[in-house]
Amino acid sequence: MQEFAHNTKGMVVDIDQFVIDGQGKVDLISAIPILDSIPSWRAYNRANKIPRSALARYLVYVYSHDSFMWKMQLGLPEIKHRALELAGLTTSSSARNPIGDIIMDQVYWLNNPEILDMAHDYLRFQNKDLWSEFIILQHQIDDFNKLRLIPQGSEKAIPLKEQKALRIEVQEMIKEKEIIEKKFYGQYLDAKDGMRRKMITIESRAMNILDNVETD
Repeated sequence: MQEFAHNTKGMVVDIDQFVIDGQGKVDLISAIPILDSIPSWRAYNRANKIPRSALARYLVYVYSHDSFMWKMQLGLPEIKHRALELAGLTTSSSARNPIGDIIMDQVYWLNNPEILDMAHDYLRFQNKDLWSEFIILQHQIDDFNKLRLIPQGSEKAIPLKEQKALRIEVQEMIKEKEIIEKKFYGQYLDAKDGMRRKMITIESRAMNILDNVETD
């Protein structure tokens, strides 16, 4: 049985208060109401043999705003390496057991979409107001742009003067959205970059589907 120092005492999610028994039967996600309330955490099911409880420790250590790890005055890469070690996630691999490579790829680099969602959703839990404002602004930008795209001459078209005013307003909202995004992600540029890659992939797939739709 691996023992963990009680490093998270005083944090909102005090995950180190729990000790995994000899058979590893304690599920930390289920045991902590905050984590169990996040759908992506509750749904996680040991993808590629990465244990739920060890992954939960790692994500709490790294992505908690009040984490003890930020007191170490280390950069994010060093903190993530240290968190893997503290959480009991090995980075050693062999030809027969490549688990270390899998952990580095899917956990450290957030290349597993399921784990990326868990990190992002945990940040959302901690920044609910910022995320709500971000989403509202994005919807407003989308709605304004739809108005601007209505062809001139159409019944629903808006005058060019109003289009120019909308364009200026959209530009201001984009600037505001970028400020909120920066506050939301803070030092967690890995989660920010991962979500941007994910959105680009989703948009690319959608465009491919549209391109392959047969037209009459």
